[in-house]
Order: sequence, then structure tokens, then C-alpha cells
Amino acid sequence: MQNENTTELGRLLTNLFNKLESENINYCILRNYKDLPNYTNNDIDMMINNKYIDNVIDILIEISNKLNWKVYNIVEHGCIAIYLYKYDEENIVFAHIDLFGSFNWKYCDIISDIDILNNIERYKNFFIPTSEYRLVMLLLGNLLYNKKIKKKYISEINELYLECNKNIVKKILKKALSENNAIHIINCIENLDYENIEKSYDSYKKSLLDKNKTKSKKNYIKKYIQYIKRIIKRVVNPKGKVVGILNYRYFEELKNDTMFNSYLEKIYGQRIYYINTINFNKIVSIKIIIKSILMNKIKNSIIICHFGNKIQTNKYIKNIYFVDSYLENIDVYTNTDDKDKKIISNVVKILES
Repeated sequence: MQNENTTELGRLLTNLFNKLESENINYCILRNYKDLPNYTNNDIDMMINNKYIDNVIDILIEISNKLNWKVYNIVEHGCIAIYLYKYDEENIVFAHIDLFGSFNWKYCDIISDIDILNNIERYKNFFIPTSEYRLVMLLLGNLLYNKKIKKKYISEINELYLECNKNIVKKILKKALSENNAIHIINCIENLDYENIEKSYDSYKKSLLDKNKTKSKKNYIKKYIQYIKRIIKRVVNPKGKVVGILNYRYFEELKNDTMFNSYLEKIYGQRIYYINTINFNKIVSIKIIIKSILMNKIKNSIIICHFGNKIQTNKYIKNIYFVDSYLENIDVYTNTDDKDKKIISNVVKILES
């Protein structure tokens, strides 16, 4: 049951959690869960059994439609990232939900989805991993991806260690890495010696690779190929757009409007780059092509260009969206809530036209 203080995000997530539970689909929120379901400043990371991920996407789209949320982008990059927003006459709310089918590092499983989902506990109206699994995921996730443990997480690891079952932590670490690694990590945590853990990064990485190769060489090769395909897909599959602005004043307004750029990044989950050019010539063409290749394809970006008042046809430039006509009222924007609404409506017109 939802009370009067439930937020739009809270309604969305509560409906999702209830539906997953009614459908007997196990899930858990991996981290940054303390202010959920009503608030978060982070992505919402959910662990789902791999075979149910498509079902969960369908359920989320169905709930979004029912509650007037819009799913505007779904991207696969190791997990399935789903971007949503709800826009009405009062305000705009954003949500970014990542669906994970495993807890891994590149092409190696660290902890299986089955092990995590078999060890969950209720927190408020949703599920989270038990303290033992939260500790190991926080520690190994930080260490393997960053080669160090960020200081802001050390106090949380220490708190989790005090409340959890040490033998279970050791078993999880042993299964992921090796018995020697498990003993070493636990000794270091007890002595608050995180520097020593970081120094042993290469040993942990080798153990993880060896475990995955030994477990199933065929599956290891398959995951490695999938990982390489994801990297290639990011490079060769363009996701961004090039937006062409004819009027220099409009271009400068957009470039300097931090609110506009902030909303643009939140809504489309893409970086924004501005190219200012008065004359559309060969040098500019090359510049835009290079920007498109480096930014549009690799960085999944939106490029906003000023081309001057006249555009010359150029066969090398593709997929440029000229949107000057949508922005004719930009000069009347003021620093009020009305400005936010107009900006959002124009962004939607520009990038969904």
C-alpha cells in the first residue's frame, strides 16, 4: 500500500517490485538502496536471473505506460540499462535502472546470479543481498574494476564485516577466488589493512581467471567472445545524433544553458559536444566527421553544431537533424519553472523528430 508521501519514483518501483514478487521472479537491489524506493541519486542496480531479464523489461515497460512514464532508451553494455522519465505540468523525474544477469568482471563470473538470489533478505518493500554477499560484492567489485578500494566504501565494508558471518564470507571468497586469497582478504579486513589487499590485485585477478577457465573452458571462451563483441559494438554501432543549429544566437543560448545541457544528458544518457562553425567547408566537414566517429560512436554522444545561415550539401555528413524552427522562442526563456518545461518539450521535439 502506498502512502501520500510516496514519490513518482516510489510508485514506479513499488509497482515493479510487487509485480516481480507476484510473478515469482527473484530479484534484489545490489547497492545504493537506503533511500529507495522513493529517492536515489544513483542508478538503480538490480540483479535478475538471466532467463527472466526480457520478462522484466516487458513488465517495466508495461508499468511505465500505466503510470505515464516514458522508456526512452535501452542500452546493453555488460548489463541492460533502461532510461526513463516522467514529465508533466509540474516537474520531470528521471530513473536509470540497470538489470544485471550476473556479478562479473569483464568476461569472468565473480558470483553467480543463482548464489546471490538464493541469499537475499527483505528491506522495506524490496529485497537486497545478505550482508555477507553485499560485503564481498562491494569489496571485489571495487578492487577488480578500479585496482583499489575507494575510501568512501571502506567504512561500509568495515560495518558489514562486524554484522556478518565470517565463515560465510570466507566461503564466498573461496568460491570466487581461492582459499589462500580468502584467508588473506579476511586477515587484512580484520587488521584494517586495505593497502595490502590492493597490493594483491594481480593474485586475485589470476585466481578469478583460473577459476573461470577451470569451471568451463567452453563457457569461458563464449563469455570472452561476447565481451569482445560488446566492445566492438560500442565502437561501430552509432547511438548518438548530430543536431544542426542554423542561428548563431540559438547555438550560443543552448551552449551556455547549463539547465538545458543537464536535462539533455539525463534524458538521453549521452554526452553533449558543441561545434561552432560559420562556414561549412571541407575543413569543417572533416572536423565533424572525426567528431562523429570519436564521439557519436564510441562515446554515445549528441553533437550540436552551428553551421551558419546557409548549408551546403555534403555527401559525407549523414544523420544531421536541423532543428532551428523548434527553437524560435528560446529568447523568451526566463529563469522560472516555465523555462524547464519549454526546454524539455523542445528537447523531445528535437531528438525524437
